[in-house]
Amino acid sequence: MNLRKLVLIPAVLWVALLSSVEGHSQTPLGTSFTYQGRLSDSGVPAEGVYDLRFVLYNSAAGGSQIGPVVTVPDHTLAEGLFAVELDFGAEAFTGEARWLEIRVRPGSETGAFTILAPRLTLTPAPHSIYAATAGSVSWHGLTDIPAGFADGIDDVDDTVEFSEIAGIIGDGPEQVAAGNHDHDSRYYLQTALSTSGSASVHWDNLTGVPAGFADGIDNVDDTVEFSEIAGIIGDGPEQVAAGDHDHDSRYYIQGETVHSATTLVAGAVIEGPPSAWDGWMLRVNMTGGAFPSAKGIWATASTGPALYGDSAGGYGIYGYSENGNAVVASSSAKTAGVFHSEEGHGIFVSTYGADHYDYGGYFHARNGYGIYAYSNTNNAIRAEGGDITGVWKPIGRVGVVGLSSTGRGVYGSSRDSVGVTGISQNDYGVRAESYGSHGVRAYSYASSGYGGYFYSANHRGLYATGASSSFAGYFVNPGGSTYPGLYVNGTLYTTGSKTGYVVDVALSDGPEPLETGDVVVITGASDPVCGEIPVIRVRKATEDSATGIAGIVDQPLTFETSKEDGDRAIPRPARATASLSEGSGIGTGEYLNVVTLGAFKAVKVDASFGAIRPGDLLVASSNPGYAMRRENPRMGAVIGKALGELTEGTGMVPVLVTLQ
Repeated sequence: MNLRKLVLIPAVLWVALLSSVEGHSQTPLGTSFTYQGRLSDSGVPAEGVYDLRFVLYNSAAGGSQIGPVVTVPDHTLAEGLFAVELDFGAEAFTGEARWLEIRVRPGSETGAFTILAPRLTLTPAPHSIYAATAGSVSWHGLTDIPAGFADGIDDVDDTVEFSEIAGIIGDGPEQVAAGNHDHDSRYYLQTALSTSGSASVHWDNLTGVPAGFADGIDNVDDTVEFSEIAGIIGDGPEQVAAGDHDHDSRYYIQGETVHSATTLVAGAVIEGPPSAWDGWMLRVNMTGGAFPSAKGIWATASTGPALYGDSAGGYGIYGYSENGNAVVASSSAKTAGVFHSEEGHGIFVSTYGADHYDYGGYFHARNGYGIYAYSNTNNAIRAEGGDITGVWKPIGRVGVVGLSSTGRGVYGSSRDSVGVTGISQNDYGVRAESYGSHGVRAYSYASSGYGGYFYSANHRGLYATGASSSFAGYFVNPGGSTYPGLYVNGTLYTTGSKTGYVVDVALSDGPEPLETGDVVVITGASDPVCGEIPVIRVRKATEDSATGIAGIVDQPLTFETSKEDGDRAIPRPARATASLSEGSGIGTGEYLNVVTLGAFKAVKVDASFGAIRPGDLLVASSNPGYAMRRENPRMGAVIGKALGELTEGTGMVPVLVTLQ
């Protein structure tokens, strides 16, 4: 539908203004009005049923919507004429200009309305609703309010005749209003007041106020003469005020000087016996919890001790706290706390806290030592964990001694660095002895951390010796034989037996992916990744009795960087095994371990070339990656000896790899 033109006839907007007449009441006028117009569709007066929608705005274009949207559905038009009742609410017409937007659509349709442009300016008639409702307009909507009413307070009519006020006191010019009526106390009659009457005068109306009262604050008169104070004790400069009157306790008098009570003068002494065996000479009780960082006693000194405690038989300093720190010592440049004892403990710290984070002693240092301990002849630090009955206790000049009967004597833990470090100029950095278990036991839970890291510039980084049938050194990885247990960067010498198999680092060079147990042959060499050892390039063996055998595929490899080893690449298993059926094969260009010597868990074999039994010599077969038995193999073709049996088909058997 193309609604292009809206022709209006004068709207019938009849609004009766109703006023209230004393003694009568009338029905209030509503907020609706009648609107008439003519609608043409493509230049022809519209006929039939249409949906009409009306929206009120405060601007001819844009602006804000006023009141609700009024929709008149299924309205019948004859020769284009329509008449509708519109109601935009009581707040729609407040005297400002308004524009009406009309939207239409045929009654048989449910789509969007067509907006007729431009918006139509409403004539003043609807605004009469505003005039008719002005009798109930909000006080805050009034303008030009007289000054006497602007504060919204029903003040007394100050123009009333004085003789009309009840309770007049006096006669003639001395007349004043008694206080038994409501008046504005900010004002008074500037006439002579009757001696028998009274008047209230607002402070702001006073003139000539003395300077001492001008701020409205009743200050203490600090200039009072000492002789004017009641209850003076003593005579002359030693006079002090007795305690039977109220005075400002922030100050006290010593001689002729008034001191602030927040500061004691130098040389002040509290002397005398205590009142009881558990009494005190000075007691400070700090109550309340509004200031959690407040101190009961705060002592500072520029050169000597800020707080010095000395006792012939008890504690030099004793601090107790239920929730906070009992004693806190701080120094910006020197030692925060110095403790000395001729015979007993220099410092004794105890806690009865049940939480495992309740420390007997807690020490913190920003740049220096958290704890510095020194002993001329004995242990500098001796730490005991629990009952130490039956534990050997070293004596003599030992820096740190840790003792425990059931737990750890010394335990070191660090998030980003070394948990325990031991350094010696001419002897052991760390020496550990055990008569029933491990001398040293080290753990690491980091993805690239060491359970133990040992370094020596000129001698042995780690020296382990065993005086019995047990291991001198024991290395274990909980992941089992498929995970690394020991990494050696350098030559490994052994003077005793060795178990297990030997592997070399290789690089997959063939078109087919490899998996654990594959027989592989040599195709060349790549650049070293571990020291100066070249990397063997390999692929699956596909030739009967091939002589270029490299070994048997173990597991895929990856490399990590060792910062302690000059950022050297260190190989480690990427996965425990490689399986083509599980989609974890070793692709071209990936690194792997190849077993070159020793007993290995499995090699892929094909029994279709002959049943395989333990002890049979194995060589490569024409089935890619599989081995087969051969009675008289040629030189260089032997992989090793079968350790298991397979009578038919293909499968896997353990093998003793002995390349020949």
